[in-house]
This record gives sequence, C-alpha cells and structure tokens, in this order.
Amino acid sequence: MDFRNTFHSAGQIIGSIASCQFSLFQDQVQGCRINSSAISAWNIDNIKVDYVCRKADHVYGCEHSGTDLMISWNPVINYTGYYKDFVLDDGQSETSLGCNDSPCWLGNKFSVDPWLDGKIIYFACIIDYNTTTTACLRVDVYDTNRNVVWSSPPFVPEAGENDIMADSLPLHGSFYAMIHWQVNPPKEVYMGYDTDGPYTSANPAWIYDGTSWKKVSDYGFGRGAFTLRAMPG
Repeated sequence: MDFRNTFHSAGQIIGSIASCQFSLFQDQVQGCRINSSAISAWNIDNIKVDYVCRKADHVYGCEHSGTDLMISWNPVINYTGYYKDFVLDDGQSETSLGCNDSPCWLGNKFSVDPWLDGKIIYFACIIDYNTTTTACLRVDVYDTNRNVVWSSPPFVPEAGENDIMADSLPLHGSFYAMIHWQVNPPKEVYMGYDTDGPYTSANPAWIYDGTSWKKVSDYGFGRGAFTLRAMPG
C-alpha cells in the first residue's frame, strides 16, 4: 500500500491514496497548530476509488487460419490466485430434502459478478440418503431469466458425492444449478441441505415445479443452501 498524505491549513486537501491492494483501508491525517479554535469543520471529499482488474494469467497465442491469431488464457481465478469454486455449503448438511412429486427441481442460485467469465467443468451433488438403484436425476442449468441453457445426461445417484461433467459449460454471470428429480418413487433420494453454512443468510436454495419458482425456506425448512456445487476449471 502506497500512501501520499498532504495537509493544508485551509483544509482543502487532506490526503490521497496512490494505490491500495486491500479491500479495506484507513487513512489518517493529523494537523497541529498553536490555536485550533478557529477550525469550524473537517471535510473529506473528492474521493475516487479505481479498480484495476487482475491481468490475464498464462496468455499465449498461435496462428490460426493464416491471418487469424488464436488467444488462450487460464480459466477463472479468484483474488488469491486459485481456481474459484462455487461452494455454498460448509460440507455438513443439517437435513436432507427430496421431491415427493414429479416434475420437481431442487438447487441453488449462484450469484456471480456479471464481468466474471469462465467455464464449469463439473457439478458435485452430495446425496445424503438413497434407497433405490433405479432413480434418475439430471442437472439443469438456468440463466438469470430462468431459461434452460444446459442439461446433463440422466444419472443414477449414489449416496455421497456424485460428480456430473458439465462439458466446459461457459459461465457468464449468475445462474441456477438445479437437480431435476425423475425418481419413482421420488422420495427415496435426498440431497443435503445446509442451514448454518457461510451462505445461509443469502438463502440461495430454490425449488421449481415446472411452473413456479419458490424459495425452499417458503416451505418452512429454514434458510440454507443445497449441497450442490459448481466447479470451474
């Protein structure tokens, strides 16, 4: 962090921050005069905060079709330099939920900054309880307007983590990842539901019946997130 502080007795310029790499900062300016009784007010204005985007990592290009140049770079990373996983639960579910009627979708809304682009390599769905080997589930992805943009092949879930490949699904801002219950009988498969995790207050869990969308908390289960994760790469 590089500070440049200046103090003018007129109080018009009290400080500036040349650059800051932290999300929070504090800048303190002190003045000392023989008699300060004439100071009527301290004013801070003309503050401007500029955000500088992290440069692309491992950018390289190769010739493509004669005059065209193919540019490639690393996928989405977070501010610490590691791949950003979209995990809304804390790894421990307090309860488990399933669908009693079909059609039915259970899942999370992943709120993503609109400028964040990347791709989803796979989804990880943690099933807490399964008593059938004939259940058929599917991952459906919806955009912010709740239009289907991708669907996985059907899969038979197992108790524990189920990884569903996403075919490098392009990521452009917020999305819904929903598990489509195609189970007979439906209630024999339950997905974990976390009610005390880091995103409980955001309440990202949704249920969709093919017609209307509702928060899972509207059914009295409390605020929370499903153990359904999106894994970029």
